[in-house]
Amino acid sequence: IGRSNIVGRPMAMMLEQAVCTVTVAHSKTNKESLIDYFVYSDIIVSAVGKKDVIACRDLRGNFGLETLSEKILIDVGMNRDENGKLCGDFSEALKQKAAYYTSTPGGTGPMTVAMLMQNLIEYYENYYF
Repeated sequence: IGRSNIVGRPMAMMLEQAVCTVTVAHSKTNKESLIDYFVYSDIIVSAVGKKDVIACRDLRGNFGLETLSEKILIDVGMNRDENGKLCGDFSEALKQKAAYYTSTPGGTGPMTVAMLMQNLIEYYENYYF
């Protein structure tokens, strides 16, 4: 969920290279379609920057709630809750029901920094050597 040039599109390309079937949704995708994509997906990456973009309450009545224990949630979004505390795009209740999830903050940030440094080193080596 998210189509930015920073996270969404590169993540979609990386998943396609790993032989995944990818559907790209975004912040303007209507909630019902987003829930349909969620229900039928195994790995869900969200980088929208929208608190509770999908929450457990959204899945009631859908068989997606029962299949949460089979899903991998990667939360890249950064938001602030009503108390000013950092949080991600997925609700904490939703993450707790998933098979695997990244915590926010602290989950994807270190990997983002590591990959940025790797890309910087590769650029330097290719440009200066």
